[in-house]
Parts: sequence; structure tokens; C-alpha cells
Amino acid sequence: MRFSANLSFLFKDAPFVQRFARARAAGDRGLLSDPDRQQVFRENVPVALELADKIGCRRLNALVGVRFPELELEAQLELARQSVAWAAEQAQAQGASIMIEAINKFENGPYLLDTTAQAVNFIDTLGADSSYILELLDRSGYAGWVGLEYNPSTPTTEESLGWIAELGYA
Repeated sequence: MRFSANLSFLFKDAPFVQRFARARAAGDRGLLSDPDRQQVFRENVPVALELADKIGCRRLNALVGVRFPELELEAQLELARQSVAWAAEQAQAQGASIMIEAINKFENGPYLLDTTAQAVNFIDTLGADSSYILELLDRSGYAGWVGLEYNPSTPTTEESLGWIAELGYA
């Protein structure tokens, strides 16, 4: 059995930005964009898909991983693209999909995709159409919640929600 450290909860004796180094030293670096752990990633995807199928889960979140400063950024992104594309191909065979998310670096440390723009660009480079993600969710009949997990860059939260009306969802 393998474990993944949630740094919101673990290594709390250290400031948040230092927790990544501590987790890495303890052996947790993520799999998807880590060249040393590609085989482990590929071994875990079928296991995750089997479990997801058993419980009726059709959407799996693939965390792109932390930024490794010793690697060239584009090389790490390319490895992440290959990993996500491969996992998505495996998932598609059982009617599931692979999702990614941006995780901000200010509160979560050196994540590889730390802005929405980077995540959209990442999806675009996979050949997926990110321009219409909300529209596709809408057309597919998705009636669940879409999480707004960000810190507003505007003086008030209300100002930051303007994009919802601009896209016609208000």
C-alpha cells in the first residue's frame, strides 16, 4: 500500500512552503510528472480505475505534481502531458475521464500548474478543447457543483465573480 501526504494536514510543525521539501525527503513527490516514478504511476492508474469503476466514479483527478527545480520546466510539463494523455486513454475505455486542476503556489507551494491559465494551456496542448469546459458540462447535463476554489485577485469576492455573468451563468 502507498500513501500520499496531504500537506494541509501533515508536517504542520513547518511553515507551509517548507512542507514540500519535507514530504519529498520522506518520499512523497507525486508520480505524474516525476521521471523517476513513471512506472509506479502507470502501475497505479489501472488500480485506481478498477476501484473507481467498482464505486461508480467516472471522474478522476490526476494531480500534475510539484515543480522540480532540477528539471527543465518544459521537459517536466511534457512528461505530465504524456502521463495525463495515457491515463485519459485508459480511463476512456471504461467511460471515465481524467481531470486536472491548478493549485495556487502561494498557499500550496511549488505546484507545476499554479494558475488557471497554465491549466487551460496544459489542456490545450493535449488537444482537448478547454474553451468550452463549462459549456460541455452544461450540455452533458451535469447538475453538480463546480468548485470555486481560488483567492480573489480583486478587492472583494463579488468583483471576482464577474466572469460568471460574462459567460452567461448568472
